[in-house]
Amino acid sequence: MLTPSNITGFDPQNNRNLWVSYITPKDRIYLRLEGKHGLGIPIRKRVPFYIFRSFLQPLSKFVHPKWVKLMSAPDGDFYEEPYNQDGLKNILMFGVIAQGDPSVDKIRKFFQDYVLNYKNFRGQSPYQKLQYYFGSWLSYPFWKRAKNFDLNHHIRLLSEFEDSPCTSQEELEMFLGEYISMPFGWKRPPWELLVVKNFVAEKNEEIQSLYQCANFRKDKKFVLLFRWHHALADGESVAQIFINIFGGETFSPLRRQPFFDEHNLWADLKFYSRGLLRLGYDTLKLWALENDRNIWRISDEIISGNYHLVTTHKLPYNVARTVSKKNRASVTTVLFASVAGGIRQYFIEAGQQRRIPKEMRVRVTVPIVKHAFNRLTNYCRSYTNITLPVGQKVQIERFAQVSKVVELLRKALVPSFVWFIRPIHAALPIWLSNFNIKDRRTTLAGWHFPGPKQELLLFGEYMVQDLLSYHPRLLTDAAIGLSIFSYNGAIRFSLCVDKTLFPHRESALKLARLIEMEFLSFQEMNHPSDNERER
Repeated sequence: MLTPSNITGFDPQNNRNLWVSYITPKDRIYLRLEGKHGLGIPIRKRVPFYIFRSFLQPLSKFVHPKWVKLMSAPDGDFYEEPYNQDGLKNILMFGVIAQGDPSVDKIRKFFQDYVLNYKNFRGQSPYQKLQYYFGSWLSYPFWKRAKNFDLNHHIRLLSEFEDSPCTSQEELEMFLGEYISMPFGWKRPPWELLVVKNFVAEKNEEIQSLYQCANFRKDKKFVLLFRWHHALADGESVAQIFINIFGGETFSPLRRQPFFDEHNLWADLKFYSRGLLRLGYDTLKLWALENDRNIWRISDEIISGNYHLVTTHKLPYNVARTVSKKNRASVTTVLFASVAGGIRQYFIEAGQQRRIPKEMRVRVTVPIVKHAFNRLTNYCRSYTNITLPVGQKVQIERFAQVSKVVELLRKALVPSFVWFIRPIHAALPIWLSNFNIKDRRTTLAGWHFPGPKQELLLFGEYMVQDLLSYHPRLLTDAAIGLSIFSYNGAIRFSLCVDKTLFPHRESALKLARLIEMEFLSFQEMNHPSDNERER
């Protein structure tokens, strides 16, 4: 097992945070405010929106002194009834497939020592939210401390597969499709770390008996899967736990975007003035003029919350890099153009050519590097929409249109200005905030996670073979959740397709394979025969 002395990036002498190198001097001021008042945000941009909350917080301390504090605005955006038996909307899953046969007790001890007991350079616990659950009071969301917090309830073997001699990825995904949205225990923190032993990627068709299945594996593998509510943290925060703490690597997936560069006062003034002037038009454009209408758009009332979880095979990351260089486009363009082409081909093979929409939209999260990355947080992201030109017949033209959209977003006001106006939700009650941020514009909800480029050693013992990521609809009423993640030179697409849209798993598998084929076909896209080919 790892010890504090051999965790890469962990300094037990200074007891500093793993990500302190990403904190700017200006951010340190906001962090001090966060530790004391739960703000952690630029004063000049957000203080007016917290006036009402400033009265509500001390009132709650008087009426409910054992409660922790009001939820921050980004956390509160994802608030929902925590014990809804119809299923939760804002759930994420992230995990790893590794070689070995770990002890669950050792994992609990490691988690207790290096996550729950960890203190940053201010002597505070960055992961104290793991011991909180949430509820509402006066229609505002609050964090509450769990009275009987027990790691045995949160880190455990997945009981449904505990006695199975071997579990395939297909069997696991079929179970998780219904389990992913299940509510957590009564007054328990909304997270769990699940262990699935005796894992195999695929079962050989010739293997019939359980005895043969158990002996078919040459190397034992297991899955370590983190399921949590988005109010607790965003995906990058949990990924950092796996990579920086469990894996002992100094790695950050965040990349600075041009529209989040540091500005001087005059540049800030021009930027936000222009944003205010364009706010009305951009809102009208996103919500009305570019409203996503197609047969895959289903209403929130009929979305089931049960999913088909499917994942493509490992695809060479070098393909995306090579294609991006040849066409002078970003890797992001290659990935989302693959999704656009795969969706179009699905309509064609289903005999629905006449119902192919002109375009679809995917709501994607955008990381914000300038916000310090030192805790379980939802502070370090904004969001925007990427238009997929599904109706474009020519592959290279479809690729070019996606590239244009991605390049425009690099300098767009929308992602960064969403972050600027987001704190207004903090002053709103839950019902009004949920109405305000309800997203009815997109068919897909997406997340792109660029993982480590080299192999990861989990807990100093277990070699990580692959990542897993499942990203449902979240705040949207999108019927498809899309995760794109890379690790050790390979890239994979993962889909969470609501069963109302695709009743049968075979349809979701087909869509995943078509996206995979489109990705690989880009290697020949520059050939004249391919440029002229209509699909």
